[in-house]
Amino acid sequence: MPGSPPSDSLSEIRTAKAAMETTILQAVNAFEVKAGLLVTGIVVSHNGAVLISCTAAVALVL
Repeated sequence: MPGSPPSDSLSEIRTAKAAMETTILQAVNAFEVKAGLLVTGIVVSHNGAVLISCTAAVALVL
């Protein structure tokens, strides 16, 4: 922004970058958890009771 000291701009950029990185990490972690539970559910799909419990776990995460 014109008229702003450069340190303020750098601080804002760093803050925005950190917030964006945190959001991306949270999204990746959530995706990994969901994908892991989905794979677990597929692998044990031969056992109906286990599949139901995995489905319940996925529903809780979603």
